[in-house]
Amino acid sequence: MVTINSHFDGSSDIENEPVGENDSADLTWSGYLPFYSVYDDSDDRFYNVNASFSGSNWTVAYMAFHAKGGSKATISDGGTNTNIGVLALGESSKVVLDGTQVDYIEGWGGVHDITLGDQRTRLVKLGGDEVKVTLSGRIDTLDLGGVDNTVTMNGDSDINFARVYTETGLSKFNINDGGDMRVLTANGGDVEINMEGSGRIRTIEAFEGTLDMTTDERYVANLFAYDSVSVIHIGAGGIGAVQIGSGSAMSHVITAQGHISNLEFFDDDAVKMTLGDGGAGTLRTANGNDKVVGGSGYIELINTRDGNDVVVTGSGYVETIRTGEGRDKVKLNGDTGSIKLGGGNDKFFGGSGDDWVIGGAGNDLMKGGGGGDYFVFGDGSGNDKLRAFKSGDDLMLIADHEGGFDTLSIEKVGKHKVIEYDGGTIKLLKLGKADIDVDDFSFI
Repeated sequence: MVTINSHFDGSSDIENEPVGENDSADLTWSGYLPFYSVYDDSDDRFYNVNASFSGSNWTVAYMAFHAKGGSKATISDGGTNTNIGVLALGESSKVVLDGTQVDYIEGWGGVHDITLGDQRTRLVKLGGDEVKVTLSGRIDTLDLGGVDNTVTMNGDSDINFARVYTETGLSKFNINDGGDMRVLTANGGDVEINMEGSGRIRTIEAFEGTLDMTTDERYVANLFAYDSVSVIHIGAGGIGAVQIGSGSAMSHVITAQGHISNLEFFDDDAVKMTLGDGGAGTLRTANGNDKVVGGSGYIELINTRDGNDVVVTGSGYVETIRTGEGRDKVKLNGDTGSIKLGGGNDKFFGGSGDDWVIGGAGNDLMKGGGGGDYFVFGDGSGNDKLRAFKSGDDLMLIADHEGGFDTLSIEKVGKHKVIEYDGGTIKLLKLGKADIDVDDFSFI
């Protein structure tokens, strides 16, 4: 192993011991050095280079480290108003730059651990077995290809665009209070994102692998995940548009304290979703077996599409619930605007408010709640059952039926009343002795 110790202060000669093809005397400079390189491609010796910075107002335009047998650059900073144009780190590095500004940083192979202060770096591009980047300043573009990658943003740090690409590794993003990343694109591998306080990533794109994401008090604008099993915890700041899907029927978990503006799942994916105080705008699940649990916040639309889905509302108002094909279950704990059941054999359990339920195709079981409920039937509604129908409070609405009440067939069958209309039936469970009359119907 070859060890080289070099000190940069803007004026003192720099040790440049014979290194392979780059044999030369020590470097003399005065505030500006166009090129510094430790490079050996001639044999298999490992180079351990220790570079320390001090002084002020100096620049090294290009600093590079590489050896055929491997190298590690350890850089410590103590300068002020010091600059490096390009820092090429070779195979491994341990870099702490508190005050020195570097425009471009690159490295490949091995292990890289980079800590940057408040300065601005235009591009950081690193690969290898393990990559760590910690910053308090700004990075315009962060491009990571390590097997495992860790990014930590402290204070008012800022990353304009970050990309990570790995086939099997784990990439972690710790966005601490004050940190702000505009766009993150993750290709392959597993991704963990943790946002704390006002720290946030505005737009996240994740492809393949898994995604485990937690947000906090700041608003996140967009999340797009494809072929990525997702576990998402949304904090008080809420999230804008969420799109998740795959071609392989993946299952996802979402919990939300804050507001979700628009969420849409695609293909045959399934989701278990629990909402909190923030409520939601539009929620559309895919064709898997989904479960949506509401909270105390207002929800504009829940649309579960196909699959055997479960919707349980909270105390918050839900404007519209629509289910798709499959055997769905809807249970209300708060007030709603309207519920439209899909084509399967569905179950509906009303809440304390006045519910408006449209039975779709299939043989549905519907139970009203404490309010005055409206149950809508029509051609193709199937053979449905009503439980706990309250004559005088609840109402059965039959669409496109000619002849009104007089053309209905109402019979007592055991403990039940059976109403026949236009090829469909309504069985009023345990109401065989009840008087059902014209006031219990409306024809629309």
